[in-house]
Amino acid sequence: MKRILISVLSIISMLLCSYSLASCQSDRAEDDGGDDIGAYAIFGTVAEVGSDTLLVEDTKGVAYRVALADDAKCYDTSGSEIPFGDIAFNNKVKVYYNGMVTRSIPAGITAGRIDLIADDEFFDIVKDMNPVSDVTDSFYMTARVVEVGEKLEVEVIASEYAVGTYLVNYSSATPVIGVDGERISASDIKVGATVEISYTGQTMMSLPPQIIATRIEVK
Repeated sequence: MKRILISVLSIISMLLCSYSLASCQSDRAEDDGGDDIGAYAIFGTVAEVGSDTLLVEDTKGVAYRVALADDAKCYDTSGSEIPFGDIAFNNKVKVYYNGMVTRSIPAGITAGRIDLIADDEFFDIVKDMNPVSDVTDSFYMTARVVEVGEKLEVEVIASEYAVGTYLVNYSSATPVIGVDGERISASDIKVGATVEISYTGQTMMSLPPQIIATRIEVK
């Protein structure tokens, strides 16, 4: 009788263990497969467009070689699906992936989905990710404008923290003030002009390094 009881308890224990393992594996499968675009994501700027890959620099300047999964999809800023070929240099993107990163240089990831992000939204995201940005006027530089485009390229004249060439990111919401004190468009800034730039303090460690301006004033 004792042996029978022990056998019955052993069987019950095995069944409970099997059920527990099955439940764990089922939960893990649902977590992994519930959203096949990937549970991880990076925000970044497209630094290079290849035939079937992207080079994306995240908000800290870390570069990733992004390949697309076979069933990956890409979406524009309005949420409409677009072909991979519509993604362009300097686009801001959110890349979803499965958490696997290759030990290559640059590191490689496989995207399950890529979303284009509007510049204004991207800058807000970067600011939210950086606690220093709560004080938006904590960092300043005086610089000479070398090139005007989607970003300003500047040579630092005076700054407590920066030296050399920088790329300055701005958006339509960034206040740009002319020499007369009136607000102007960034495209109105002339090459050779001296500007004072307020920024968040976050520096993207690209070449050249990049900052996000919270205010630009032409001197």
